[in-house]
Amino acid sequence: MNNKMTQVLLLAIVIMLAMVYLVKDTDNESDSQIGQNLYPDLQDQLSSVDRISIDSGDNLATIVKSEGIWQVSNRLGYPASFEMLSNFLDSLQSAKYLEKKTSRPENHARLGLLDPAVENSESRGVKVFSGDQQLASLIVGNSSSHLGGTYFRFTNDDQVWLMDQTLGAVADPAAWLEPIIIDIPEEDIVKVVQSSAAGDVITVVREADVTSNFIPEIIPAGKKLKYATVANQLGRSLVNVNLDDIRVEGDLDWSGANKTEFFGNRNLHITVLSKEFAGNYYLGFSSRGLDEKESTEYASELAAKLSPWVFQVSEYTYEDFAKTGTDLFEDEASDKGDESGQ
Repeated sequence: MNNKMTQVLLLAIVIMLAMVYLVKDTDNESDSQIGQNLYPDLQDQLSSVDRISIDSGDNLATIVKSEGIWQVSNRLGYPASFEMLSNFLDSLQSAKYLEKKTSRPENHARLGLLDPAVENSESRGVKVFSGDQQLASLIVGNSSSHLGGTYFRFTNDDQVWLMDQTLGAVADPAAWLEPIIIDIPEEDIVKVVQSSAAGDVITVVREADVTSNFIPEIIPAGKKLKYATVANQLGRSLVNVNLDDIRVEGDLDWSGANKTEFFGNRNLHITVLSKEFAGNYYLGFSSRGLDEKESTEYASELAAKLSPWVFQVSEYTYEDFAKTGTDLFEDEASDKGDESGQ
């Protein structure tokens, strides 16, 4: 082997050793972050968090704490879901680096990590604040089907990482709303008057005690109940009623709406208007005591919670407040149904 070849080999070895050193040094730097928290101070700062924003470009959810109450500011200040907030903040404060990934911007799109402002981006920009102090700022992308967790990068940083958490970073403001409109047990209701937009009026009352079925005050001539417990559907209509979105009173013309009145324990009288409008379904609530001059505390609390909102709901929920005679009765000669309703 001549001197020239020896020099070339030695140079190649030196270059290879340098590359190994550089890779090893970079890996050591990466390894030092693996298993560490993304935001190690966030756990101690959670009590001071008062604003969260999640931006997908097409949608923006802004959740703020005002006088100790979390609200969705771009849904007219409606109360936010405590469960969703709690899960989101817990996931973020406990999130750890799982793997270091690409730093090439051309690879961001396939990981759902284009900037949210870019057209057709699938990412969400997440920011968490305490007053004017920004506690967290990152861009969240796709979930990893192999290792679990979520791909992310810090704002204005091309380096992609995989975290060990799946953040509930949803940019739709409606998704952050407290989902339960009202939840009154069937046992608290003693009478329901259902007036449909078609003109049907059905009144059902509880037979005797809270364990009894509801029965219609009047069964039309030639008709019978489809099954013995069918009228209970009206009595349980206020159990765990969920919203899809909200509007404010005055946004909707209630002419031609269905009306359902619930009379119950604790001096309670709740009226629900229901209407389909432009392919969506809405409920409007009012609550008062049975004596209009002396509304009970419970009815007043309900009224404050339910006003001034109009609630967009699913078609399934809407149908609970739009019953007609055909939902309860059938011809006496009919063989359909049985006592169990099966």
